[in-house]
Amino acid sequence: MLSGCAATNAPTLTTGNLNNTEEELSCGRIIGRMKVGILSLRGESSRTRTSSLSQGLQFFGTGVGMTAGSAADPEGTVASKLAQLESYNNKLKEMGCKSYDLQAELQQTDMSIMPRPQ
Repeated sequence: MLSGCAATNAPTLTTGNLNNTEEELSCGRIIGRMKVGILSLRGESSRTRTSSLSQGLQFFGTGVGMTAGSAADPEGTVASKLAQLESYNNKLKEMGCKSYDLQAELQQTDMSIMPRPQ
């Protein structure tokens, strides 16, 4: 479990599980998915969080079938993405592949720097 990121609003990592299809992915495919996920979370931290009014409207709209977004629970969405990244990273390590330093990658704020496994 990784925690203690320097940024005050940096999310903590939790464990998740891979489904059967994901268990069969090659190192290259997992690395590709992780790059996209890491960049997505970097971008998430640079976006302004939705207001409580916006979240409430999104939640109400989802309840009546009007929308199906994740704005009603942005923290839950981030936690889910982090759990997936950690699961992928653990799988890479189990397979003997290069893996990511997730803490360092998620602290990176320069979107032009691509995540790289080590």
